[in-house]
Amino acid sequence: MFIPEYTITNRILDNVAEIERVRSIAQLCVILPSWKARMRKEAKIEFFKVNLNLLGIRADLDEIKKYLDGMEDNPANLVKNIKASIETAQKLSQSYEIDEETISLLYQSIIGSEEMKIPQMYRKRATDSGTNPEEILSDMTELIDWLNSMDCRETHPLIRAAIVKGRIAEIKPFQNYNDLMSNLLAHQMLENSGYNLDGYCHLEISYAQDPIGYKRAIRSPSLEEDYTIWIDFYTEAMARKASSKREEILLSAKDTKIAQAKGRAKLSGRQEKIITYLHDYGMIKNKDFAKLFPKISEDTVLRDLKDLIEREMIVKKGRTKASRYELR
Repeated sequence: MFIPEYTITNRILDNVAEIERVRSIAQLCVILPSWKARMRKEAKIEFFKVNLNLLGIRADLDEIKKYLDGMEDNPANLVKNIKASIETAQKLSQSYEIDEETISLLYQSIIGSEEMKIPQMYRKRATDSGTNPEEILSDMTELIDWLNSMDCRETHPLIRAAIVKGRIAEIKPFQNYNDLMSNLLAHQMLENSGYNLDGYCHLEISYAQDPIGYKRAIRSPSLEEDYTIWIDFYTEAMARKASSKREEILLSAKDTKIAQAKGRAKLSGRQEKIITYLHDYGMIKNKDFAKLFPKISEDTVLRDLKDLIEREMIVKKGRTKASRYELR
């Protein structure tokens, strides 16, 4: 039976405490809805970038951004699948339990298949590291059993996520996508427990910012014997990420008060979408209207733009159809 061994060190306690502080700030700070949406989208884009990089794929961030904005219909298949897998993980996060069906659904969403079942999805060939193929099903069953045990339920969510990530890295149950699968499982667990910082960042991928430290920690003396070094590294990476996000949250909250005083909070939904688009892409042209507002007439969009110009939030450059609009 799998029962992770580890020691709660002072550093781990400090890391958890820092994340708890930022979590409280994220829950309490008042931020304009459009700014919240932008921060959440940036977090999602970062999730794409990190996981594509882990798979050895150079991320086209503009393509990802346009796809998430509904302005790109045909991105690479893996980009579509990662989006589907995040959505699947978030749906599954509504239930605490992680079972074989959970893992099967996540894996299916990654590979874009509805046929892959346990144990078919597990690795069939031996690798330089990882569990022998014939033992993978047993090891994964034991991990699932622990995840639904009282011991796991009484474990802090951040430490729980670290253990799942570490155990998946140790078993390497899949031929491909082990990092992505463990990130999705950790995301599901943190989302379920309210440790997603209101969607402003994905703490579960923070470890990837220090690849050398990650390899050193994940290859420390057998994780099955002691998870302390790994949990220390993983929670510290999450705490650093949370700390950096704290400044952004506080600044956005401060700017929200200023924006409310200047009337920014009274913008319509379409106008907020235009401002967000300009933050993301720098300018908007007449030809972009149909993609941004497929069911809205050009004249209506132009009236929104005229109002934003009068509010001195944007400027118009050029004439007629060649016009472009930029932030002031």
